[in-house]
Amino acid sequence: MAQKTIYVDDLDGSDAEGPVAFGLNGKDFIIDLSEKNRRRLEDFLMEFITNSRPAPRRAVTGVKPARPPRGPAERGEELEARAWCLGAGVGWVEQAGYPAPAESTRGRLAKKYVELYRKHGQQASDAAKS
Repeated sequence: MAQKTIYVDDLDGSDAEGPVAFGLNGKDFIIDLSEKNRRRLEDFLMEFITNSRPAPRRAVTGVKPARPPRGPAERGEELEARAWCLGAGVGWVEQAGYPAPAESTRGRLAKKYVELYRKHGQQASDAAKS
């Protein structure tokens, strides 16, 4: 089934043609405009555009490379680490000077908590071997 996107002009709330992209001072912007308001923007900028020169193409900056997807084992360890930090490991977390992690199971757990959990697990297994 086909779907239709309806745009609303961000300036006056009327029906819009669609998004209009522009940039200023190194920042890119998008605004939904009607044909009338798009022409107003273009007319206003025309004097500046006709007296300017094209900017050289630049590489996209400020974009972090995507993290590799986590496997079930890594996600499981994060859940165990979060539960430990909120339960038995509360003293260790406080001693390390970290705030308690969020109780939510959504999102990544900060690496420092996972490392603290790994350290605690290693010490517990060493103590059990002795």
